[in-house]
Amino acid sequence: MMIVETPDRAEGPRLDQTLREMGLYLYGPFLLVSVVWIVCAGWVALTAGKRGYNPFVWFLIGLVVSPLLTLVLLALITPRRGPHGPG
Repeated sequence: MMIVETPDRAEGPRLDQTLREMGLYLYGPFLLVSVVWIVCAGWVALTAGKRGYNPFVWFLIGLVVSPLLTLVLLALITPRRGPHGPG
């Protein structure tokens, strides 16, 4: 009876080792977080525009500080324009 060992993985460098050597190991997660951050800052800008504030300024604040904190700050500020009652 002959016992044959089969490797669990293929021979050669692993993908994560190759990416580390190329300096691209954190590129994927960093890119994803960056895109989500920019999209959320855009959401802050749209919300600010609907509330009567300058969307570009609020986009920059959200981009630099944090979209979530900026959105909370924007929610705490009274809107400049809003629904007007009859009268």
